[in-house]
Amino acid sequence: MHNTLTKVSIVVDIQSATSPIVGPKPLGFTNSGSAAALYSPTWIFFPGRFVIDVKTGACWSCAVHLQNVARDCEDRAQLIELLQRRSGDETKQIILDVLARCVTRVRPLHELAIMFDRLNKVLYDYLSESMEQTRQLVTPTTQNSPPVIKVQQVSSPTAPVYRTSRGLVVVGQCDLLANVLDKMTDELGAEYVANVYVEFIKSLNFAHLEPEYFLYSRLVGVLVAHRLCTLLEQLIRYCVLGDSASLAEQLLSLSGEEPQFYQLSLDMFARLRMHRRLLEVLLARQQVLPALRYFQQFRDSSQLLVYDPRLFFDAALGINSCGGSSSPGAGATVAGAAKAANNNSTRALFYAVYTYFDSCGLVSLPMHQFYAVRFAAWFGAASPALLAAQRRALSVPLAYKQHRRVVSAEAPPVSSSPPSRLSTSPPPPRRAIYSPLQPSTPPPPQNPPLPPVLVVPARMPVRKSLVSQEHFYDNN
Repeated sequence: MHNTLTKVSIVVDIQSATSPIVGPKPLGFTNSGSAAALYSPTWIFFPGRFVIDVKTGACWSCAVHLQNVARDCEDRAQLIELLQRRSGDETKQIILDVLARCVTRVRPLHELAIMFDRLNKVLYDYLSESMEQTRQLVTPTTQNSPPVIKVQQVSSPTAPVYRTSRGLVVVGQCDLLANVLDKMTDELGAEYVANVYVEFIKSLNFAHLEPEYFLYSRLVGVLVAHRLCTLLEQLIRYCVLGDSASLAEQLLSLSGEEPQFYQLSLDMFARLRMHRRLLEVLLARQQVLPALRYFQQFRDSSQLLVYDPRLFFDAALGINSCGGSSSPGAGATVAGAAKAANNNSTRALFYAVYTYFDSCGLVSLPMHQFYAVRFAAWFGAASPALLAAQRRALSVPLAYKQHRRVVSAEAPPVSSSPPSRLSTSPPPPRRAIYSPLQPSTPPPPQNPPLPPVLVVPARMPVRKSLVSQEHFYDNN
């Protein structure tokens, strides 16, 4: 809006408010060499941005200098809305500069929260539109015709600024971290820096957006560096910081400096239902009984239906297992088991752990041979796994073993001469290989011999009885 009497102009955002964004300011020429008088009576303002001087015949176009507007505007929330609607690639950087200026000048947290909410609402709309476009990317028209590909592109792929379908500028989490949050120094105070991170994370949660892990990592680093561990514990317990596997791993790595982080990481693993990782952490700290109770509680979960108990056995024996080795019961485990043989508490713990997993059917003889032999040597009784293996070995019939022996004896000898490239003779028939898991009945021969023909003579001899009939009647 221009006023030729007072020779000033004001900027009003008619889409958000009717009050001017900045105070009255005069117009200025971008070309310093222009000698025309400002707000001349011969000026005619046309709708839009054009100005014509009917006396000199000059024509100008008006444009808003966004840098000056951002510097002079007092209402930061309204300024963010104005900048998001403006066209041009420089608007995104101006928004980030405004936020960085507000943070470094220690503006009140509620003002920062309002600006964060405006930006995150636009980011949520942009992500929702992107997901909707992904769903509608392939839309089948009929069952017999091929699908029709529909691509709806919000902005040009060469444009550095992403915009929504309404033309609003999108500012992501990475942009805010690199241009705003990383510019905060220790001079602002550790509590103020942590509060800014917390306000931005709360704004993301209110907008139904998942915060990126680097936000949690930076916040945890700031709090731990300034010994604000109690504040971090409260933020986690009151669900200000959401559960994530990366955050739980970071808390676990810091548990050496702050012991309370160990329990926080375990609770987060349990809420995330990362049962295997939680058991690995407990067993790495030789907490066998808590790990066994946790395993009994969540035995029916999909992650623990098929579980290898070697980590439990090694932890019960006091052996430092690698956790991912294929044969933990060999080599270095022999020395550890021999050292633990003289400890009665170790024997009792190993007995409880082994009998539980053996009753669950998770002990297999080929894989856990070392632990089964150790169990039998210590307690003088074979485990159910050993007994079952012995029964399976004795259940193989003798005829099947003889058949295997005959088949192996009849194998053709290996020729020492190299085979020729082209052979006219037909290949020898391939012999069937039978495993012990197959039925014990040997296969029938290919050409069974015919039964002998019974030859009946012309007159069969009569076999006389050893006891005569007369003697038989005399005795009766």
